[in-house]
Amino acid sequence: MPPVHAQAMGAAEAAIATGDYARAFRLCSAVANVDPSAQFCLGLLYDSGWGVPVDHHKAAQWYHAAADQGFAGAEYNLGLLYLSGEGVTQDYVRAVALFQEAAIQGLAEAQYNLGVAYAEGLGVARDDVLAAKWFGDAAAQGLPAAQYNLGRAYSAGAGVPQNDIAAVEWYRKAAAQGYADAENNLAFAYEKGQGTPRDPVEAMHWFRRAAQRGNAVAQYNLGIAYANGIGVPQDARTAASWYRLAAEQGYGPAANNLGNAYQRGLGVTQDYVEAAKWFHIAAEHSDAAAQNSLGVLYEHGYGVSQDYRTAANWYAHAAEQGYGIAQYNLGQLYEYHRGVPADPVLAYALYSVSAPSYDEAAKARSTLGKAMTPAQINEAARLTRGLERRDNFRNAYQHWLSTGKPTT
Repeated sequence: MPPVHAQAMGAAEAAIATGDYARAFRLCSAVANVDPSAQFCLGLLYDSGWGVPVDHHKAAQWYHAAADQGFAGAEYNLGLLYLSGEGVTQDYVRAVALFQEAAIQGLAEAQYNLGVAYAEGLGVARDDVLAAKWFGDAAAQGLPAAQYNLGRAYSAGAGVPQNDIAAVEWYRKAAAQGYADAENNLAFAYEKGQGTPRDPVEAMHWFRRAAQRGNAVAQYNLGIAYANGIGVPQDARTAASWYRLAAEQGYGPAANNLGNAYQRGLGVTQDYVEAAKWFHIAAEHSDAAAQNSLGVLYEHGYGVSQDYRTAANWYAHAAEQGYGIAQYNLGQLYEYHRGVPADPVLAYALYSVSAPSYDEAAKARSTLGKAMTPAQINEAARLTRGLERRDNFRNAYQHWLSTGKPTT
């Protein structure tokens, strides 16, 4: 016959399963002085607010009591509290140590979180090999988040040899459990033929599954598929609907595409005000194409009040990211004195950095150069060298605006 406290814990687990948290609290409290599983139970009830008010401090105390006796679930949950700083002082190092203790005992969730810690350098030095090792241990136990992350490791060659076939295998395992990120990556693999034969129809199947679970990237990709007729009949209206679902979650590329749809009347009624709204959302998420498009709207007064200075600001943000058309558009403002001081040297330099990706910029540079002195062209060449390095564009641009000199 099992001990009395074992019987009590069995009854407590049954009570939690049926939502009778008050009974679970009574049963766990009765044996908490002798049973770490009861201590864990009380920690869980306080942590979750089941039958008692949420109290992370009390939860941490009970988890501590059980963790000190090597109870893996308590070690893991206490690690989560240290990770978030709820009920305890936030401490990534302590969190990782607790995950490690639980992971060694084979708790899949702890193994996964330990993998995340090593992958991101939280509380430990970043180590892709150890991240992949712990993702692998948790993945082998069927944890879908770990299977997905192991797939990503194989795809990128992070901590394991690069292997698209292995990546697809792990994505497939996680996708079979309904893990939306894995469904999206599996769809991408089918779309591109990476690690599996190219199959646009199968790609759409998986994009749709992930999109229906609310995965914004999949919703965006499904929108692209409908916009271009890839694996599905071309349908601009359906494309816009999927872009909207992703954009409403703040996904920048989808907001940009929805802005384009409103600007051009693709699948929606043309509406420059709506276009500006969605371009602005995408631009705030650092989407260079949207920043450029927003600049165009402000330059011409489409859907917004015409404002050359604001246009220049958005063009500059996109130009800094190496977006060639924005570099050209910004150059046009400086050449023709639209909301900014006339500056042929800066315009010439902007055309120069834009020219490799945008033919109109090379033509504009050639025309402008005919009206400039050799000294101005030499100065523009020096400025170009500062602007053409993407990591230095902002510095070179701002330095020129404030001093009228290229960076050295």
